[in-house]
Amino acid sequence: RTFFCRGKDGTHMLFVIAGEVKYWHGIHTALEMRGTPETATVQKEQYLCEQILFLHWRHQGLLTARMPCELATLEGIAFHQIVRRFPQTLAFCKKFTRAYVNELMASTEELTDLPLGTQAMRELIKKVDDVHVWSSERSSEHSDSQSPWSRTLDYFKAARGTS
Repeated sequence: RTFFCRGKDGTHMLFVIAGEVKYWHGIHTALEMRGTPETATVQKEQYLCEQILFLHWRHQGLLTARMPCELATLEGIAFHQIVRRFPQTLAFCKKFTRAYVNELMASTEELTDLPLGTQAMRELIKKVDDVHVWSSERSSEHSDSQSPWSRTLDYFKAARGTS
């Protein structure tokens, strides 16, 4: 099954719940991938297409599944509608988007549907995360030092019944 191909508008961030998917950077069709090793294998508890949450995105490669798999999606438009309801979260997301786009523009690497590395993401969040901004939106079950990204991950894990 093909989930997306290069040049198509992206609408959803994808989370692999079970199984795995294969990604080929720069490939438009399944015929082109013959004999070409995949760029990445995205497995359980990994994700891709985070760019859709921050900007208008055109896919940069081909994503397929060659085995049964389960994916969860987060629609970019739905994400924006929800974030708008929380002023401090919206302010953070705007700052983060600027930093994220600057990171992409400064990079000498080709654009890809794969996520930024963990370290790069942590550094971006540190750059824009002001812990005090979150205190009015935080529920009592979360510590004052927990960022919104950590909270989001906690919510996803709770919804899936994992820790």
